[in-house]
Amino acid sequence: MCSGKPFDGTTLASNFNVVDNHAKNTASGLTQHLTSMFYYVNVAQKLPWKLLLTAYAYGQFGRTPMNIYSYGRSWYGYAFTLQRSFLKEDRLTIRLTANAPFRKYQHEENRTTQGDILGWGDTANRANGRFFRLSVSYRFGRLQSDVRKTETSILNDDLVGGIAKSR
Repeated sequence: MCSGKPFDGTTLASNFNVVDNHAKNTASGLTQHLTSMFYYVNVAQKLPWKLLLTAYAYGQFGRTPMNIYSYGRSWYGYAFTLQRSFLKEDRLTIRLTANAPFRKYQHEENRTTQGDILGWGDTANRANGRFFRLSVSYRFGRLQSDVRKTETSILNDDLVGGIAKSR
């Protein structure tokens, strides 16, 4: 995981994972070994009027074995969120999310090889397609993270450099 603040009011976070995938059938002696990378990138920017705009991108490069005969191909997704908090201590938050607003369907592609048979599939998964969401949340209570300082402390004056002083 990598995160930082490249500009004033901007936050950047990313996460990348490389996965070594194995599928094996000991009875037939067939194996499939593929490598893929999963990624997540998040950029948030503070805007005027206490608005926060966030853009997300996530997905997979490479191939993931579904079994010893087939594998799934690369895929990606993205979303944008605009939010604003209100009331004392910003307890009320209203958030508008647009998931894949420029793409109607999420395509999932897979390939199958079994002997001389080669299969290919491309499905439009409507559940992962474009959608918009309005959410409202209210924070009750209060987080108290005060650290109290103790009035007494421990003084180890009987040790100097790891050697006990004689009294």
